Amino acid sequence: MTSIKSRHKRWSRNNKRISASASVLLIYAINIIFKLSTRTVNTGIVHSFSILDITNKQQYSSKSIVNTKLFQSESNISLQKETDAKQHQTQDEVKFIKPKWMKCINAEVPKTCALNEAVSILSGLSLVECNELISIGAVWLGYDEYEYYYDDTYYDNVEEGKEEEEEIPVKYERILEPCVVNENTKIRIYPYPRRYKEASDECKNNYSTRLLYEDTTFLVFDKPPMLPTQADASNYNECLPGSLLPQYTTIDNVPVDRLNLCHRVDAPVGGCVVMSKDKHGQGVFSSLQRERKIKKLYLAVTTDPIPVGRHVHYMWAKQVKDRGSFVGPTCQLVRLKPPGSKKSKKFWVRCVLEVTKSIPIAIPNNNKGDFDPNNDTQYYENTIRLVTGRKHQVRAQLSAIGCPIIRDSLYGPMKNITLDQLGDDEEDELMMDQAISQSRVPYVPIGLQAHAILFSGIRVKAGDPWWR
Repeated sequence: MTSIKSRHKRWSRNNKRISASASVLLIYAINIIFKLSTRTVNTGIVHSFSILDITNKQQYSSKSIVNTKLFQSESNISLQKETDAKQHQTQDEVKFIKPKWMKCINAEVPKTCALNEAVSILSGLSLVECNELISIGAVWLGYDEYEYYYDDTYYDNVEEGKEEEEEIPVKYERILEPCVVNENTKIRIYPYPRRYKEASDECKNNYSTRLLYEDTTFLVFDKPPMLPTQADASNYNECLPGSLLPQYTTIDNVPVDRLNLCHRVDAPVGGCVVMSKDKHGQGVFSSLQRERKIKKLYLAVTTDPIPVGRHVHYMWAKQVKDRGSFVGPTCQLVRLKPPGSKKSKKFWVRCVLEVTKSIPIAIPNNNKGDFDPNNDTQYYENTIRLVTGRKHQVRAQLSAIGCPIIRDSLYGPMKNITLDQLGDDEEDELMMDQAISQSRVPYVPIGLQAHAILFSGIRVKAGDPWWR
């Protein structure tokens, strides 16, 4: 027979075990509630909940209550950060407003009529404005790439009543002359095309001074800034080949309607551009480029001196090769470190340029580029020899070095930013995303000129850049 004292000891031990088990269960339940609360916080929905009222402080440890309050404060902080990020993203979206020239009308002709009448009905513009759109190449007509026929095999694996027509590919052709269009013909209209009239007129009015070289095959022209080398989807005439009159003949005395472009120079960049009078000359120039037998010299203006010597970067190959199909940022992204393995080499292209000179200059107030120089800022003119020719190579590399070209709003925000910085740190990713969101295509001449070119014994030098 046990004594009362021994029974009391057993009861006290059991009570302690029960109270300890209850405390563990309570903490486990509280953690489950907190996990559910974090899920609601991450989805952007805030649920205000109160923890069970603690009437008996002896049943719950004060430590669990402190952890609960600490978790609530951390949840509130994470929610506040997420809200601030959403507000910042919304502000960036509000800042970026698509320009008018990006507007495109895709429709079908409502009735059989003249082309200018169809454009007027769909765009709401006058017939005079529609005639101008047609003349500069802002109107396209579509036709089916091939005729599609249905057969029994198409319906074999499809349930009755759920047939889906396969989308027929459509090709569009630019229309430059008035014509009659049939009803339901697919049409694409750019009601507010990109205009380069001032730079195009500069080519026509000063043709003799801007023509740098001409022979039986090649022609080198000093392109003014803010004139594209290639025709835009909304403007076929106001580009470099379209601004030069059809007054040329080939070596066989065949009239040339439009010169063939041999290489590209960015629209806000002026300087030497090589064109060919026939396809043969275009092919010869392409082979010279592949064999690295063409030397190009550029002048670039920066606010910091560029280190003299060779600079090597690596550019994402998708952005360089898939010019019209790659979906990504407008600016080219580069890295400093070479690809590590042989498999990764195919995803990167090597970019090389050599800086031969960097001298301080003063930009006059009455410059040709309507640039307002800062008297407190020292500007530097850098002579650059281009070893490899990639899209936006000079602009992207100089920005990665930390010396972006003046007035280059596309690569100015990318100063000192390379793909090597991407890693586990989220701050670096946010910094790069913010820089890319601030990049904008420049609408003024930038401080870069294709100053000279040498190929097949032909050496040509452009005139003075706008900043001199």
